[in-house]
Amino acid sequence: MNQPQRTLRGPLECVEWASHGGDPEAVVVLLHGFGAGGDDLVGLAPALSGERPVHFVFPAAPLSPPDIAAWGGRAWWPLRLAELMPQLASGQVEALTGVVPEGLVEAREALRRCVAAVREDVPGGRVVLGGFSQGAMLAADAAVRSMVPADALLLMSGAPLASDDWSELPSLGVPAVVSHGTVDEVLPFRCGELLRDRLAGSQGCDVSFVPFDAGHTIPEPAVAEARRLIGRVLS
Repeated sequence: MNQPQRTLRGPLECVEWASHGGDPEAVVVLLHGFGAGGDDLVGLAPALSGERPVHFVFPAAPLSPPDIAAWGGRAWWPLRLAELMPQLASGQVEALTGVVPEGLVEAREALRRCVAAVREDVPGGRVVLGGFSQGAMLAADAAVRSMVPADALLLMSGAPLASDDWSELPSLGVPAVVSHGTVDEVLPFRCGELLRDRLAGSQGCDVSFVPFDAGHTIPEPAVAEARRLIGRVLS
């Protein structure tokens, strides 16, 4: 697969790309953020693959809410931005991490079915699960709840979500990269710190934390650490 291919995996449309010939040694599933399109993170694949055969999957979120549909944006679950943004701006981050938003359960199941369908065709290798922003939230949630098998987590500019019961769940214990901008204008930097701490604490993950002096984005330091994580999974 030299060019990205559009597929249907379970209920989700995906873009898939294989870095090299031969049987993949890892499957990397990356979930886009709220308001982005399904191909938003596809450009990361060449920078992350290195020299080993890796199969990348970029699912498109199932929803197109009215407030973002006009420009083709997708969402894993609806967000009430008018309510959410003032809460985040006022520092009410810890309270929000316990929220179970309407639509999260359905998003978990859609992702589970998507990855299961991928593994039927690409059975070999380990799974790196991750995403950006809302996609990072879903990836962490699905992995911690064992909805999706994950040998490593790649979480960019995200936050812990529905995480009040994480300490009651079996320890995940996988390597993880958590990156977050110190001046993130969408999800405050504290969100990244909480995600790091809860994964390293109750979930026993070996977390590499990548703070960077920028906003809600994916800069080169985050990409470089993500590439190292994938190389570690393959070693």
